[in-house]
Amino acid sequence: MLITHPDQLEEHPKVTCVGLVPWQLKNQQTSEEYSFNPNTHVLLEVDEIQMMKQAVESGVGISYIPDYIALPFIKAGKLKRILPEWQSEGQPFSMLYCDRKQVPYRVRLLIEHTLQHFNEK
Repeated sequence: MLITHPDQLEEHPKVTCVGLVPWQLKNQQTSEEYSFNPNTHVLLEVDEIQMMKQAVESGVGISYIPDYIALPFIKAGKLKRILPEWQSEGQPFSMLYCDRKQVPYRVRLLIEHTLQHFNEK
């Protein structure tokens, strides 16, 4: 069955991840917002995004996987986006480190790499 709206997700087997519930979706064409709380047909609940991705890739069920994890696997044909016109809003991301005046070189490299990686998405 083709899924065209988030209210059709209820009856499908799902994989959830602690901290990624509810699934906050917004239709990119109509601006309709939908909050889906997967509480039925949850076959697996994990506490790590990579485990969730692996379970979905193995066919356990559908899930709400962040683009930075899912997109490479979608492009490789290993995962399929089931609601392409529905996406979530960007989430805030923070990095905490001790001092801005004397940031160690390796910390600056990590910050620059992280900013570059997420700004490409």
